[in-house]
Amino acid sequence: MRQMQSIAYTLPEYPVVRAMHGVGDRLAPLLIAEIGDIRRFTSAKALNAYAGNDAPPYQSGQFEGTNRHISKRGSSYLRNHALPKST
Repeated sequence: MRQMQSIAYTLPEYPVVRAMHGVGDRLAPLLIAEIGDIRRFTSAKALNAYAGNDAPPYQSGQFEGTNRHISKRGSSYLRNHALPKST
């Protein structure tokens, strides 16, 4: 863990990740390792979808459902440990 922390500390995105609410010295390197290159996500919405914390559309014809659940696709680590829960 110490080695991950020392490597993460040298990365330019470390201060940004570390500044996020609830992210400390232990979680920041894990997030950076799990997400990888943050530039591959075009928006926060795309990162949320990667973690599987988004709700897919529920519609058929003219009907559009409002009671949707998260998709659970993508990284279960991010969804369960790093991102706030959707309600």
